[in-house]
Amino acid sequence: MKPININFAVKRERQKTFIAVLVTISLLLALSMMGLSATQFSKNKKRIDHYRQKIAYFHSNDQQRRLSSPASVDDASLEKEIVFYNALLRKKAFGWLDILEFLEKGSAEGIVLSHLMIDREKRAIHFEGRSDTPQILSLFIRQMMATDRLQLGEMRQQLQPDGAITFTMGGRISP
Repeated sequence: MKPININFAVKRERQKTFIAVLVTISLLLALSMMGLSATQFSKNKKRIDHYRQKIAYFHSNDQQRRLSSPASVDDASLEKEIVFYNALLRKKAFGWLDILEFLEKGSAEGIVLSHLMIDREKRAIHFEGRSDTPQILSLFIRQMMATDRLQLGEMRQQLQPDGAITFTMGGRISP
């Protein structure tokens, strides 16, 4: 057998070169990463400073508005606003109980309502009743026509042998 000569020096030189290239590439990558992070840090710092300026601007405007507005709110004006908004809500939200209360208050002595039917979808009302005299019925009809919430559309009346009048009325309810 012949001895084989292996030159490990060449292999070591190649390994040293390879390691040197790897270290150089690693250093370049580390430096570029540091540069990118420094750039990103600078951009973020500018953005934060910009937002701080905006906050300071809005804060100073808020303080100026507070100084220019009255320190205490007038209770009477606040109460007027509440009454106004409640009235506005009552106009928008239709209250069937209001109609029933109106019918109860509008019914004079001598008027008896015996049947009441309300159609919510059609906003219609139909009621039947009895009046002791024609004058009381006439007063009741005038009260019904005087309101802007009720528009009478139909009415039937019948004189009874005892002098009383039975009636039926129907109409639409305005919002």
